[in-house]
Amino acid sequence: MKTLAIYASFELREGPRPDTTVLAPREGVDPALAADRLERIARAHQQLSHPSIPRVESWDGASVVFASDTKADLEACISTAEEWGERVPYAVGIALPTLIADALSHAHAARDVGAQHGVFLGGASLRNVRVRPNGHIHLFGFGHNFVVRDLHGALAVDSGVFGGERAPSATSDLLAFYEMTRSLMSLVDLPPSLARVFQGQRGAELGLLGNLLEWAMRRLIGRAPHDRGVTVEEAMHVYRIAWRLLGVSPDIQAFRALLARTAAPAPAVDDHVVLDGDRVLLPSGRSIDLATRGAARRMLHALAAATSAGRSLSTDELFAAGWPGQRLDAETRSRRVRVELSRLRALGLRHAIKHAEAGFTLRSRGA
Repeated sequence: MKTLAIYASFELREGPRPDTTVLAPREGVDPALAADRLERIARAHQQLSHPSIPRVESWDGASVVFASDTKADLEACISTAEEWGERVPYAVGIALPTLIADALSHAHAARDVGAQHGVFLGGASLRNVRVRPNGHIHLFGFGHNFVVRDLHGALAVDSGVFGGERAPSATSDLLAFYEMTRSLMSLVDLPPSLARVFQGQRGAELGLLGNLLEWAMRRLIGRAPHDRGVTVEEAMHVYRIAWRLLGVSPDIQAFRALLARTAAPAPAVDDHVVLDGDRVLLPSGRSIDLATRGAARRMLHALAAATSAGRSLSTDELFAAGWPGQRLDAETRSRRVRVELSRLRALGLRHAIKHAEAGFTLRSRGA
């Protein structure tokens, strides 16, 4: 069976029957612990009946079979859109949080013996969102978020993972997916008035919109530790008010069409890049100038050297290469590396920068 995705402790493969996928443990993981996590995943997905959450066809101690024809994840679709230079209209872009919020709201409202307070993901990644050939989405990871966490529940240190130390809850899911969707804003054409608000401008015509967004951020992010927190429904209510003020509404049909185009299988290509001093030559022939991006340039050269020596680099090693001599706390180091890698992937190195359990590598060849 063809492998579709590899995660910290599991991998997703094409299923034994058409339009199915299989989740199975990676070689070398604890089989008893893996079986426990698979059972949690299967029970959670069985419990949730929603068009954006794949249902379980069967499961045992060795694997879970999902009824899902997905072959690509949202990260791959975004990378393709970036390579094409695709600009996403705002009405199309806001379809993503709309669809995710609807699935999360359903999961958070679930109740049974094993889920007295709902079913949560406890983190978010573009790889949690897998795309079907028709452009519809399937959200994976309920029960145990195998996309962003290992068997023991530790959050993966990866540039595309969003989540904190809070216990999984409605608010932690909301914050994680808010950060994930916000990371995609560079692809979206913002309405002029919203762009001015984000730039800190105010005025009579921007006052209501600016005040609404400031209040929403204080309510969502600036809450006290013992506050109840914001539900997905409450957050989406604020979004819808903002969208009415902007005169837009989510264009879900156009969003699905975009995903269907970007998820279509592409012909096999050479994904190696060439490092030439301050420049990076992409397989497409496009050149990226990193003369003013010292940290990114140093990280890439360190990755190339390590990969050629048969090694991978950890997040801390990448930080040491990008910011030599600087001493910062672990969270700040991780965030800096995550931001730089996200920017490099957005520039066209998504397929060249590889991440596995052992660390990061770079597919490159000499100039």
